[in-house]
Amino acid sequence: MTLTLTSSAAMTTDDHAPIDLSTLSKWVLPNTLLWLENVEKEERASREDIEKEGLNYGAGLFDTEADREEESELQHNRVGTWITSASGSDGGFDWTENEVQNDQCPKICAGVSVIYTTSTSSEGHGNTVWASARHISNLLGNRESCRQVLSPLLRQRQRESTPATSQQKHPLFGLSFVELGAGAGVPSWTAMRCGARVVCTDQSVADRIRCIAECAERNWRDMKKTESEAVLENAKMARSCPYNWGAPIEEVTLSLDKNELFDVVIAADCCYMPFLQPKLLKSIDMLMSKEGVALVSFALHGNAPDEDVWGVVDRAKELGFCVEVLEPKQLTPSTYGMELKQGLVQTVRLTRQLC
Repeated sequence: MTLTLTSSAAMTTDDHAPIDLSTLSKWVLPNTLLWLENVEKEERASREDIEKEGLNYGAGLFDTEADREEESELQHNRVGTWITSASGSDGGFDWTENEVQNDQCPKICAGVSVIYTTSTSSEGHGNTVWASARHISNLLGNRESCRQVLSPLLRQRQRESTPATSQQKHPLFGLSFVELGAGAGVPSWTAMRCGARVVCTDQSVADRIRCIAECAERNWRDMKKTESEAVLENAKMARSCPYNWGAPIEEVTLSLDKNELFDVVIAADCCYMPFLQPKLLKSIDMLMSKEGVALVSFALHGNAPDEDVWGVVDRAKELGFCVEVLEPKQLTPSTYGMELKQGLVQTVRLTRQLC
């Protein structure tokens, strides 16, 4: 049979329109909200000036029915749904039709379904759901694999669940979770829906941070239909936060009510520019709690020598981390035309324990 994976509630094109900033305000800190409001005012003023001076050269570009349909499709595609899968490493998108056998459907449909919004800003290539993000999300969404990758933390916290307990709470439940260079933030929304207290960060690009806040809002709305009060209590703490690697972390830690360091730090496909690795690792070192676990996943994209990208391992060791290279996983590359190795995800686990 053919299975099209969709969100729990079908979305119309109107549902995919950007959500107003006043609604998104609860997902950002006050100073971030002020920054976003100022950017919005500047953009509105710029548009008004263009119209006033008669310089709206773009007018008329979408006058034909075909052009209007294309614009509508672009708006619709800004919001997507992705679901973790126990039967396939790629998971599933709502816009992808997958050939699935009847006996496989329960495995896919039982995954964690997340809603994501892609930014119009391609800066840092954060407008793509990369294979590394999908792999990390699959690991986190599945209770068994999540317990395995977070085992150093869970052992210290005595969080190893008994079979009976594991049916009640996900291993991520209640943990503090931060994602660096999140882009669409699929790992963050997977963690949010599993009960973690999430701070999702990306570089200080207004549209990127606004889209992250919108992701939190869309997942929150969907979660309220099915999730328990305990999960919702943690989910409502999620925050969207601008953060440039290597910078002070106060705003990130203040995003959580307890102003604490993080149990889980995620950086998916953030290693492709080796010269930025020292700043990335510095941020992980500052943000991760004493007992925490960081998962750094990446593929080799060919923009830099493979050995330079793998330099993240030695750099992490130099900072005093215990470094473990986990089993690689082959996924489908994120876009057509990419080499197969660009979907081969490598994962490095960092802890502060003695190796």
